[in-house]
Amino acid sequence: MKHPQHREYSIYSVPHKVHTRIDLLWGIQEICTVTGGIEYLAKTLSDHSPLKITLDWDRRRQAIPTWRLQVEALQDPAFTDTLRTKLKQYWELNTGTTNLRAVEWDAHKVVIRGYCISTTWGLRRTLHAEVSKLEKKLRALENAVARNEAPYTSLKDARAEYATADATLRLHDYKYHVTRLQAEGDKSGRLLAWLLREERQCPPIGAIGLGAGALATTQEKINDAFREYYTQLYTTRTSCTSQQLRSFLADSSLPQLTHTDRETLEAPITLGELNKALEQLPRNKAPGADGLPSEYYSTFVTHLNAHLLKVIEEAGVRGTLPPTMREAMIVVLPKQGRDPTDVKSYRPLSLLNLDCKILGKILANRLAPHMHTLVHEDQNGFIPKRNTFLNIRRLLSVMGDTPPECI
Repeated sequence: MKHPQHREYSIYSVPHKVHTRIDLLWGIQEICTVTGGIEYLAKTLSDHSPLKITLDWDRRRQAIPTWRLQVEALQDPAFTDTLRTKLKQYWELNTGTTNLRAVEWDAHKVVIRGYCISTTWGLRRTLHAEVSKLEKKLRALENAVARNEAPYTSLKDARAEYATADATLRLHDYKYHVTRLQAEGDKSGRLLAWLLREERQCPPIGAIGLGAGALATTQEKINDAFREYYTQLYTTRTSCTSQQLRSFLADSSLPQLTHTDRETLEAPITLGELNKALEQLPRNKAPGADGLPSEYYSTFVTHLNAHLLKVIEEAGVRGTLPPTMREAMIVVLPKQGRDPTDVKSYRPLSLLNLDCKILGKILANRLAPHMHTLVHEDQNGFIPKRNTFLNIRRLLSVMGDTPPECI
């Protein structure tokens, strides 16, 4: 079906001086219909040429790749020093150039993202391109040797050059994996989850029901179906006005804070609170749409926290958060045993940017000392120094003091 009149060889026997090849590759009909190309590659790992098959799958069903800063790169002193210099230069040139601190803050993310992509991914992309170029050159020499157009000894230099470039690429990947193993090697559960991450990934969503038996099969329509569903799900349906809500709360006999406590909660956020909240955030967690994890903030705390504090102060004056602190990237996880074409069969997981999480942690730390006053003692879940076992113990005590006939 492919290359019926073209002849290439997959192995060359030096003692016998004979070229042989595999003429056919058998596959099911579904694979044949999407086969875009098939070719022999250069002999690099063995004396046989590997066979490369290109399948023209529908790329619209593939997941859209998202960028995130690799935490392992932050353990490279040269990389962190350069990034620290970039941050210092950025703030020196751009602080106070606009009327909105949020614009300067979001622009800094764009600058750092571009530099990280060009440094980390750019190097690996360059190494891959060099290896691919040398592999094609090596394959061309092998074909020339098979046609007696070049001596067999000419392959030695080409293979040595390829081996050097391939070793450089493998060393680059090796440093990444060694850093990951050193960071998580003593945590068998997390390491195992990382190693099995590819196998545990959910398959792409191929179709979503639109009602009346209609199905959305393209990536754009599937995204629109989820967007419409979650827009309706997260939109409030209350018809009460702000004045009605205040009136209802004023007439309710709910616990209230003292005037001093209210002043404490409404006081301006300090740099110490911001630093404490950053220290309390967990590590090795998925970042939001900006791709910057908590390790990035903790590594460059002296270059970021003061500017983030100004953004938070500006948001308090304006009465609204910046758009990037109000957005979330929703990742859907399938529920077991549910219809995969139903949007309700997926559990949404919202990934927030770390600057929004830091602000939320600051507010949570402020509220924590007052939770025992505001929340009834029967509510033990998610309250500091309370546990649900207290409710279980209370229930068992009541059952023990109650006659069996009354239970």
